[in-house]
Amino acid sequence: MSLLKQTPFQLLVVLGALSVAAGSCLGAVVGVEDASAFSDPGSAYYGVNPDYVYVTRGGTSVAIGYSTMLTADHYYINTVDDGVAGYDTFTINGDTWCVSSVELLAPDPGKTSTPDIRVLHMENLSNPYRPLPGYYELYDAGSWPSSERNLVMIGTGDTGVDHVTYYTDTDDTRDLRWGTNRADSWTYKNYSGYRGPHTTLCFNMDYRSDESDHEVGLGMGDSGCAFLTNDVSEGVWKLAGFGLYRYEQSSGSGKYYSVSAASIPFYASRLEAILADDLLFGDTDGDGDVDLTDYVTVEANFGLTGATWADGDFDGDGFVGVEDYFVIKTNLGYEYEPISSVAPDGGSSEQSLAVPEPASVMLLGLGAAALLRRRRRQGSR
Repeated sequence: MSLLKQTPFQLLVVLGALSVAAGSCLGAVVGVEDASAFSDPGSAYYGVNPDYVYVTRGGTSVAIGYSTMLTADHYYINTVDDGVAGYDTFTINGDTWCVSSVELLAPDPGKTSTPDIRVLHMENLSNPYRPLPGYYELYDAGSWPSSERNLVMIGTGDTGVDHVTYYTDTDDTRDLRWGTNRADSWTYKNYSGYRGPHTTLCFNMDYRSDESDHEVGLGMGDSGCAFLTNDVSEGVWKLAGFGLYRYEQSSGSGKYYSVSAASIPFYASRLEAILADDLLFGDTDGDGDVDLTDYVTVEANFGLTGATWADGDFDGDGFVGVEDYFVIKTNLGYEYEPISSVAPDGGSSEQSLAVPEPASVMLLGLGAAALLRRRRRQGSR
């Protein structure tokens, strides 16, 4: 790996792993070390959901859609078929997922190198129609405010939670951990190394004990970690950036004084264009939930040829059939809810895949019989 030298005493260090760890794979993160501030109503970070951040081979990934994740591109491991481990798989809510494809962004205007951003298109191998349990919305405020902004970081790297002096790398297990920092400035960062070169607009943060409560820096494995901001206009937490680099005072000193993260507001429009194809299976009207309205649409259009998604054709075969009905059955009750920064009931504002009410399950059972009878009648003509 080649290191980008900022000054004789400032070395940029990428945070993804540079070798394949034995038995490494993607995995849903367990073992939150300290989640007290996520659920304390008196905390400035109340309502932040530590879920939807995952260990990725070499780094960290963040869910940004129903089946889409975001991470850094500078890993030694590409998270797709790398000739070593086939393709990566991991488990979320009992389902086995894999990275089905990777998408990169084009260079920024006036730049020749691509941003250090990798979009992961995910596939649910256990149930191809069930979405990720939740995700962070993108903070797309347009031009980022020039004033300083406090951020909450959630990562899976090997650096501790908060600090008194500078941290050095340890062999800590990669549990989910959180902390805070403050964005101070914005500038382009260049990286030339494996899977480089990259040129990325980043926001920069000092790494000192008096910068913010629970101050935290980036460790190895934090590439792609989430930096969240409270969008006070909507009262929800959104993804403002993800970690890329840290800077060492001098080579081998182990003292890191600042970190940089990709600026989501700058890249939001391009990412949202990609997310336009990230659809919730079963949601015919695009309102972010799968309910009886969607069920009625499928029932009304059952047997329709030349059908579209809005008609209830979720598998793309141009026909509304039994397969599409079972999509509705799988996801009925799912409703996307933004991660609120204020939980009015005083509890955690976590999101989960809702289980249909007994009456809904009974209705689906009756509907299935009716749909199958209709299909048999059509097939006998």
